[in-house]
Formats: sequence, C-alpha cells, structure tokens
Amino acid sequence: MFMPRRTLCALASALSLFLAACGGSGSAPEEADTRTFVVDALSGSDSNPGDTVKPFATLTHALAAAGPGATIHVRPGLYDEAHGERFPLQLLLGQRVIGNADARGLGPQPTVIAGEGQTAYNVSATLLMAHGSWLVGFEIRGASNPSFHYGIVLHGVNAHVENNTFAGPMYGGVYAQHPAGSRIERNDFYTTAYGAYLTAAAGRLNVSHNRFHTPARGIRIDDADENVRIDANAFLGQNQIGVSVEAGRPRLRRNTFAAPYAVEVHGGAPDLGTPADPGRNDFSGTSRTVINHGGAATLPAVGNTWPGQAPAAGGQIQVGGAGTVVWGTEAEQRVSALSPFAAR
Repeated sequence: MFMPRRTLCALASALSLFLAACGGSGSAPEEADTRTFVVDALSGSDSNPGDTVKPFATLTHALAAAGPGATIHVRPGLYDEAHGERFPLQLLLGQRVIGNADARGLGPQPTVIAGEGQTAYNVSATLLMAHGSWLVGFEIRGASNPSFHYGIVLHGVNAHVENNTFAGPMYGGVYAQHPAGSRIERNDFYTTAYGAYLTAAAGRLNVSHNRFHTPARGIRIDDADENVRIDANAFLGQNQIGVSVEAGRPRLRRNTFAAPYAVEVHGGAPDLGTPADPGRNDFSGTSRTVINHGGAATLPAVGNTWPGQAPAAGGQIQVGGAGTVVWGTEAEQRVSALSPFAAR
C-alpha cells in the first residue's frame, strides 16, 4: 500500500517519541553508568542522598547505596574504621571510585583509605576490586603491618588501579590473581615487601608507568603468560630486587632500574627483549647484578642499556643454573653457567 512521504515522516516521528519514552531504541537504558555520588568524611552523613550538596560520609555506605556501574567521587579526608568504614571495602561491578588523581591521593589535603580485613584469598586487604571497576587517586594504607596484607586484591576480574599511592604500614600494594585484562598504572608503591604480586596472570595485563620504592621486591611474578606486560616502570628501592620471576613468560619493556638488583629469575622464561622487539630497558642505574638467572631457560635480553661496559665484559649477568642469557645478536653475546663472567 502506498503512503505519502508526509505520512511516513509523521509515523517515524511518532515511533521515535514512543521509543524515547520507553528508554531509547529498544535496549535497556544505561542509567547505572551515569549515576554519580559524592562522599565526604568531614561533612557528610550516610543518611544523606549522596549528592554534591549532601554527600555520604563513608565509602562503605556509598559503595552499597550507589550500586553497580555508578561513579563515586571521594573528597579529601581519612576513611578508616574509626570513621565508620568496614574492611575490606568491596567495589561492585563497573563502579568507578575517584579521589585526587593528580596528586595520587596526597597533597595538603590527602584522600586516605586506611584499614584492612580478611578476604577469601588467604590475604587481608583494604579493598577488593570487581569486574570493570576503577580505583583512582587515593593514598592507601594498612592499619598495621601483618604478613600477607595488601592494599588491593584483584581476583579473577578486569579492573583498573591508577594514580594511587600505597604507603606503609603495608606488606604489599596489589595482589593480582587471574587478573586478565586489568591495568595497574601510574601508582607509587612504598610498601614493606612487594609492590605488586602477580600469580596465575594470564591474558592481557598491563603493569606500567608505576614507581616502586619498595625495599624488597618491586614486582614478584609467580606465574604469567606472554600477554603480561611490565612496561615503563621505575624501580627505585635502595635494597630492592626490581622484578622477581618464579615461573611464566612475562614481557619486560622500557623499564628503568635504579636499584641494586634488576631482574631475578628462579624459573620460567621472561622476555627482556628480542631482535625484532628490543627490550629498551635501562639497567644503567643498577649497582649490583642486572640479571640473576637460576633457571634452565634461554632468556632473550636484546636491546637494553647496560651499566658501564657490556655484560660479557662487566659481569652484570649471573647464571647459576643450566640456562643462558642472550643479550645481543652476535654469537658471543650470551652468558651461561660456563661463562667466566657467570661466577659471583
């Protein structure tokens, strides 16, 4: 049946108005992704609606009241158990919790989350991340310094942890188990043992542009596949081992090491650079051993900056097992346990 053009336009307009009234073009409205709440430890109340004029007082209440997908802006203040928080704080699906990103939670008026609680993962934590969640712009502290207390736990989720400061007393900063797709970026770690502890890390995981001031290990990797990237970090601890690898094949690129020991390998085969994809790691600030290889694998370490002379002349590579470190493209640019430069 033929309809005049004017009639078709009128029908289309009416249909558009009907769909708008029903929430869009037939798909569920994304209001959960646009809701915003405010928390203020100094002036807020959990009986408030949580808006800019009448903010909530605690993160504990805000996380539950806001629901999945909401954005929660947190004003400067101390968020601890004495002020009503209950730990560990549990983020919900897709929540974005934002403090002072520019100052990484510090500054004249810091935004501090301090506390810890037991989790189901054999560690205690200040916060538990959820799939799709973000935590940005906080100083995160522990209430004490027990073993296996971490600021943040990522367990089987894709989450973002960015622009935060992990301060003591705290055993570790981020504990990540099965964290496929997560990003740990632009954080400062002042923890007492580990900055980041990665275990069963498979799938895309980026640990990049962080600064590790930790006295023990910056990053410990118990297992990681080749999609785990340790990229453009700075390792600055005075007694530190920058990266410790127990198993797996993580890729290290563009990192700066200014600590006594750069990379320690007990097992696995981390990739520190190949001829096709040079490492561009800067080891020039390493004062003791650059690579201490105790495993059996051949480690590629091509295209990096070494302290002083080349490794074969300076002995910055130590091999105590059956493995080999290949640091250049020439046949003689490799160090094994048989090398005269392998002995301590």
